[in-house]
Amino acid sequence: MSEKEQKTVEPISIKDFDFMPYGRYWNLRKERGTKTDKYEAYMTIDPPVERPLRFGMTICENKKEFLIDSMERHMSTEEVLFAGDKPIILSVAKSDPNQAPKAEDVVSLLMEPGDLVVMKRGIWHDACHAVEGDAMYYFLACNNGNPQETTWINIVPEPVKVTVASLKVEAVSGLAEQVDNVMGEKGKNIKAIHATKENFAKFGTVIRLKDTKCFEGDGWKCWLSEDVCMDQPAHFGITYVNTYPPYRVDSMERHTKTKELMVCGEKSPIVVALADSDPSGRAKSADVQGFYIEPGEALVINKGIWHDACRAFEAKTHYYFLSLETDEPAVFQPIEGDFITIER
Repeated sequence: MSEKEQKTVEPISIKDFDFMPYGRYWNLRKERGTKTDKYEAYMTIDPPVERPLRFGMTICENKKEFLIDSMERHMSTEEVLFAGDKPIILSVAKSDPNQAPKAEDVVSLLMEPGDLVVMKRGIWHDACHAVEGDAMYYFLACNNGNPQETTWINIVPEPVKVTVASLKVEAVSGLAEQVDNVMGEKGKNIKAIHATKENFAKFGTVIRLKDTKCFEGDGWKCWLSEDVCMDQPAHFGITYVNTYPPYRVDSMERHTKTKELMVCGEKSPIVVALADSDPSGRAKSADVQGFYIEPGEALVINKGIWHDACRAFEAKTHYYFLSLETDEPAVFQPIEGDFITIER
């Protein structure tokens, strides 16, 4: 193929694309959901994957056009992938996984926050690219350790050019700005602190992705947790929130049959209130603590820990959560004692 004939592709929205040959796709905002004036939450009906996976994050750059000269594919694992703070471009090819990826098979797809894919084993793919500026996105995978699982193979007969200069994305309007959640008199005031491995130990685990090994490519850097992030399959969800400190906490929920992972959707922190009270009773005001995490960090809450929904730290935002829905109802129950005001 001559330079003049080099394949050039323009990304198309994954919402308008049949992703079935490559795996499965969810528009989380079209899944079952709950809406209030303080938050919107959406969750998949079924777990997208049936086994625990390692959790990763990639920071990628934007170029108005870029070349895809190589791809990787994983034979031992599916890969879950979802946008974080901004739209991204995912390029895939369903070429024979035992041969090199072919230029003629490459397609590029626009993914926005709230879009979720699970790529089949053996599907060739590039690292994602930002539509503008730089963007972060998340992925989950767990390969068998074979070096060939993460080997990048050159596209044949030559690279594919992707152009995004004319790509337009309509921002999701989301919720109105801050809704006052304090409402009159204040109860017990608690300042949210930065979650660390040590101070969060009785509630669960803190994953600091940037403390792990960094992998780099052309225009991207990624980090992957050293172990699986959950001990069982999980449903995926996204929550949009517009309350931030100071806000009132007067009820909590807990899950005795599943852990729950929470991670920032935007490049701004999120806050959560928790209590290690007896899960067979109710959360007690005296046990409540507040924590925040920053982008690149995730919380994995232990089974039976009382918790509120996450909130923004300083402006409306969204976050993602992973939790297995069981036969145990997820019901918020009033806390015992004074209500709590979370401050920053």
